[in-house]
Amino acid sequence: MRRILPRMTRFWPARIRPLAVIALSVLMAACGDADTQRREEIAGRLVGTWLEETEADGMKIRLVVALEKGGHFHQAVKVFEPDGSVRTETAAGDWFFDGKTFKRRYRNVNGRRVSGIQFASYEFMSLTDTELACVDHLTEGKRQVRFRRVPDGTAL
Repeated sequence: MRRILPRMTRFWPARIRPLAVIALSVLMAACGDADTQRREEIAGRLVGTWLEETEADGMKIRLVVALEKGGHFHQAVKVFEPDGSVRTETAAGDWFFDGKTFKRRYRNVNGRRVSGIQFASYEFMSLTDTELACVDHLTEGKRQVRFRRVPDGTAL
């Protein structure tokens, strides 16, 4: 910023320079506030229960995740294997949205503390009252993911 302003302001009359610097500073602060407001508004709308249903390699996967206002989440997954067997898993941890990426950090899986750091990371695409669309960065091919809003307490 310091390098750009001196070049720009040398063409402005001396009386206008201080006003221009103040105006540019106010505009930059307003842009930052708008980004923060947008991020907080989207994070508030993410609170609730979401369902993702997918199929891969002959498996059907049903995931229900409840995002709490305080930044915690609870998740339940049911996997229907091609051979007919069914596997379930529960997880809990923290979630956050930075304006571009929606992340879940796992703290517990099946009642056991997670060693190390494990994340689910999604590039935010869009959000309506009923659907959250993201791109999963951690899967091969950057799989597009759609979560559907469901009533709180929805079971697998």
